[in-house]
Amino acid sequence: MAVRAHPATRSFDFAYDPVYTLSSERDQARVRLMAQTTMKTLVKVPHYATMFSSLPHRPAYSLRLEARIPQPALLMMAHRPGRETMCGNEEVRGRSRYRFFQRPHIPFLLSHPVELILQQPRAVGEEHGVAGIPAVRSVSVQTDFRDSETQTEPFSPPYTVPPGVPMPEILTLTALTHERGLPAGLAEVEMIERLRARRAWEESLPSLHDAERRDERRRLMEEAERREWAFREREIHLLQEERVRVLEELLWRREHGRANAIAAQVDVKRHAEEELRREAQDVIRRQHLRSVRKLVARWVRVVEGAAPSRDVIHDYTDPASRAFAPLTRLGQFTKTQHVHPMEKQGRPVQPQLLNSYHGLLELESCLPASLFSVRVSQPKMDPRAARQMAVMDEAYKALREHREMQVSPPLRFQEQVEKPEPRPPTPTTHTSSQEEDKRELAAIFLQKLLRGRSTQNEMFEQKELRLELIREVRSTHALQGAEQAALRATKQATLALQRQHAVHQNQVEERSSALSACEGSALSHLLLHTAQELERLQVERRLHAACLLAERRRRRREATEGGRRQHEERARREHDEVFKQVVGVHQATVDEFLESVLLNAMESTSEAQARLEVQILTEQLDEMSRETQHSLTPDQAQEVVAELVHGFLIPETQRREVREKVKAAQRRHLAAARGVVLAAARSTKQSE
Repeated sequence: MAVRAHPATRSFDFAYDPVYTLSSERDQARVRLMAQTTMKTLVKVPHYATMFSSLPHRPAYSLRLEARIPQPALLMMAHRPGRETMCGNEEVRGRSRYRFFQRPHIPFLLSHPVELILQQPRAVGEEHGVAGIPAVRSVSVQTDFRDSETQTEPFSPPYTVPPGVPMPEILTLTALTHERGLPAGLAEVEMIERLRARRAWEESLPSLHDAERRDERRRLMEEAERREWAFREREIHLLQEERVRVLEELLWRREHGRANAIAAQVDVKRHAEEELRREAQDVIRRQHLRSVRKLVARWVRVVEGAAPSRDVIHDYTDPASRAFAPLTRLGQFTKTQHVHPMEKQGRPVQPQLLNSYHGLLELESCLPASLFSVRVSQPKMDPRAARQMAVMDEAYKALREHREMQVSPPLRFQEQVEKPEPRPPTPTTHTSSQEEDKRELAAIFLQKLLRGRSTQNEMFEQKELRLELIREVRSTHALQGAEQAALRATKQATLALQRQHAVHQNQVEERSSALSACEGSALSHLLLHTAQELERLQVERRLHAACLLAERRRRRREATEGGRRQHEERARREHDEVFKQVVGVHQATVDEFLESVLLNAMESTSEAQARLEVQILTEQLDEMSRETQHSLTPDQAQEVVAELVHGFLIPETQRREVREKVKAAQRRHLAAARGVVLAAARSTKQSE
């Protein structure tokens, strides 16, 4: 949806509105600065003699201020609406004097010198010497579009490639445009290298007119095509990997954000529930205390009789009453300054959470995550306060400078109290033996010898360094008067030769400048002829490039058709394979279904037949047991019972005991494993 922006002021209010005024001094300063630094009032005036020159001393155009006033064409220049004075003229004095002064402040560099921007516009037709013909005319055309909105790709001059000249490599990169390959990156550099290799390969191919090497040319082209398709497949694979990586990153961000949101919601819900639970506990505790107090009061009333009515005046008069010292067992605390803030609200405090590291971790896990995320908002800068602070700083600095410049007068009644000089330290002497004195004298003599030798070495080194100067001084003082006169004559001859050389050099420079001017004129004609020939060659090269591009487009279309056919054949094979696999899956599904149906039928039939056989067998066993029960004697019956007990009851009991032992062993192993797992989990939680 388009958004229409309304300007702060209309463009031609100064022409239509006789009382048009700006808002404040700040707006006037901003408009004045914009008028000084804007480029809208500058006009490019071409110099027709050097219009196509690129030399700095022969510019192709010059800049001048636009002479016309920016106003609509329908407004007549003679129109002068009546003006009315709204207020009297202010004088530049008094308390409004500061309004007429301003410190120049340009927050950015000007693209043109101030002298050029502020120079007076020339008269119409003065530059070209034609009177009455304006340099710029307005045809009363106004548009809402800017040049930057209508600008597309930059203009490229026409060019031609002459026959027999190899095509420049820059012409192969015309497909690269701004934000579509320019500025060039690593991918564009690799593409240029591939194009160079492709051109070298095309030059190395056998000719089309060579029938003997036609098969070799076809083979080389097929190999190049296979390499090109392999490269395209690698590019597609890399592109798919990059897309998968981007999708994984987006999915991870979404899941991470969702998990954080869910955790924050859970924390908020948990703390809300804990707050409700604490409030319910506080209510229950208060009700409990109230009930206990009622029971105690009822018990006292029953035991001691009716309690006297409360005397409020006596309670607040006696400092030992419950108004000043309530009982702690009734749930009232007097020393609230030593009580924890949570206890003031009726919430119990658990000090064990604050006495150990694990307790602190547990307390931290109970707190919401929002308490640990510090959000510091940057204070907003108030321009008015900043200006006030700057003014105050300048005033303070001026006061300090004025105070430092003032000379403080001396104090009238101040007298200097002279302090007595401190006593010098008491000298002490150290008695030394005769051997120590001899050793000290020997050391002093050795130091004198070393110091003298070092001074002698320094003097010798300085003499060697300045030996040339010494010789020159000696030779100068040794010369006689005649030799000095010869030296002066030699000096005069040398100066005369230098003057003659300077005059000759000036003549040579004048001659060379004249020759250079003649050569420049001849060279300019030669360059003009060369430029025309170059333009003709560029046209021919352009036609040749168009032919090559058509040939390349034809080969590209052939390669595209070949790739499309290969893609269609590959897709056809894939579809056939998918159809075969789908049919195979359907057949396998039918086989499995029939097999499951048969197995279920066999199981149900065998189960019914087994039940029938078991039922018949049980009936036969019942008949046999009844017959034997009537025919057996008591001793035989006891033997049968003993055999049944030894054959069925005792083995079953043994099997159950063995099962219980195995279960007990398994319980011990499970308990040990559970203990190890819990210990590992507890250690991991503590380490975190």
